[in-house]
Amino acid sequence: MTKMPSEQSTVEHLIGEMEKFNLEPDYQRQSGIWSIEKRQLFVDSLINGYDVPKLYFHLLSRSGGSSARYAIVDGKQRLETVRGFRDGDFDLSLDFLDATANKNEDAAAGMGYRQLSKEQPALAARFSKASLDVVVIETDEEEVIEELFSRLNEAVPLNAPEKRNAIGGAIPPIIRRLVKRHRFFRRHLPIENSRYRQYDLAAKFLYLAHAGQFVATKRRDLDDFVRQYRDTKGRPVRLAEARRLLSRVSHTLDRMASVFEEQDELLSSVGLVTVYFMAFLLEEKRATGSSLMVRSRLVEFDALRRHNRSVLRAQQAAIARGETAGGERTVRQDLAIFDRLMQSPNDGQALEYRFKILQAFLRDSQFRERLPKELERKVTA
Repeated sequence: MTKMPSEQSTVEHLIGEMEKFNLEPDYQRQSGIWSIEKRQLFVDSLINGYDVPKLYFHLLSRSGGSSARYAIVDGKQRLETVRGFRDGDFDLSLDFLDATANKNEDAAAGMGYRQLSKEQPALAARFSKASLDVVVIETDEEEVIEELFSRLNEAVPLNAPEKRNAIGGAIPPIIRRLVKRHRFFRRHLPIENSRYRQYDLAAKFLYLAHAGQFVATKRRDLDDFVRQYRDTKGRPVRLAEARRLLSRVSHTLDRMASVFEEQDELLSSVGLVTVYFMAFLLEEKRATGSSLMVRSRLVEFDALRRHNRSVLRAQQAAIARGETAGGERTVRQDLAIFDRLMQSPNDGQALEYRFKILQAFLRDSQFRERLPKELERKVTA
């Protein structure tokens, strides 16, 4: 590791060189994670000369064919913040104070960069000439970079899918490809990809297809699954198997996209989406002829669950008032169980029995099977 010379690491110079930076290597997190308050505080620190954390750049090999000179390991949010302030995306906070001023220390409060340059040029210059502490890493070992990225971001914790995206191997590129290219994610799923929520869902699809049965989709399970497709240096392995898995999941999502509407409200819950996915996947596996997964029936199931919840709440309210929970309306216990199991979206057994309850409804019957003890405790807790 070497320190970048101070004349090359000023805010002004770094903004001018950002076209030569790869701000989105595969292991990076999304842009726009910082709140407006955090961005304002960072600019405040630069203007007032306060210490800020180091940035880490990975010097890229010229033989790689990329036009980028550096990949940003840590510092993406800071670089985007200084460029955003310079470009007028946000202003200084209304409580900004110039720590060096003897009077009128709040004169620049609320100013954007353009106004600052005109009315407070000394402060604008302090911003532009501020030198950031940039550490340059020279290595061809991607695993070293990925490990450093995860460790550096512990202060602003990466969530599970962000960390998984940095693991490397054959699966993370497949996850990204599904989310970016498949019409199910682009058109039909109303869940946004903020903090890689869609990446997490895609990982669940791949893992469930890989297992071919109901399994837990907790963080550790998904991480272990992804690691099966990488070697000790983070390089892809079992590529042919990974491609077959991509094909299998893509085919299932094709069928789902043909059933659900664009931005379908039926897909607004991750827990329900995984149930639907398994229903479509298992239909293909069992080749059972005509599909039970018809949208009108799923709408009916959703409406019946909502009605059942309202009846249950009314009865619970009556009991709380000391009244008898009577009336002509009765609670369907199978639907009540389904809703309770929705509270354990990553539990393999809970997923299986939600699937069974849905299948029973679609076959015009009611689920009456006894739950395993583990699930019985979840439902009655």
